[in-house]
Amino acid sequence: MWVQFEPSCIRVALDVSLQELAAAQGMKVKEGAPLDAAELLPAAEAHRAYLLQHLNVSIGTLALSGSVLTVSPPAKTVDPERTFYQYELEYPFSAPPPYEVRFYHDMLKEWPYAPGIPWEVGYIVRTKRSDSDTVSSWLLSSQKNTDLLTGWGNVEGPPLQKGAEQSPEDSFLKKLWQAFLRFFQP
Repeated sequence: MWVQFEPSCIRVALDVSLQELAAAQGMKVKEGAPLDAAELLPAAEAHRAYLLQHLNVSIGTLALSGSVLTVSPPAKTVDPERTFYQYELEYPFSAPPPYEVRFYHDMLKEWPYAPGIPWEVGYIVRTKRSDSDTVSSWLLSSQKNTDLLTGWGNVEGPPLQKGAEQSPEDSFLKKLWQAFLRFFQP
């Protein structure tokens, strides 16, 4: 995920794998089966609304209303985990540029990844200000608030994460281990 902070909006470029798209849109994609980009386009278009519902961006207590500007199909289709659509989103605001912006997502929480194992969608986020070449990297975990510094405003801002949270790797491994134990228990 790429995030660009501009003086009056936040722009997001989000890659969505065909596997994620299929889960959210109720499509059946078979491993090894040929993929037809024309058949996938209606689901990719329908996914616009899903992304806006499940990616929340806010400044302080103000939730921003976003829109999907473009959907770019993959250059080529390979397997579902390596075929990506790119969505460009925009979240406008009228206040002065904020010091930090809060991101929260709960992508695919409605469906299991496998029986007994929930989806754990995480994003490596690259951020930059529109008038700067400096890029920062962040981790956006599922169902956790992440405050991203914009580079605008106060340089002596508050701490990024309030309180210690379990890392996504620990969470994933713990759930995987629990599923493994359930499978082998008599």
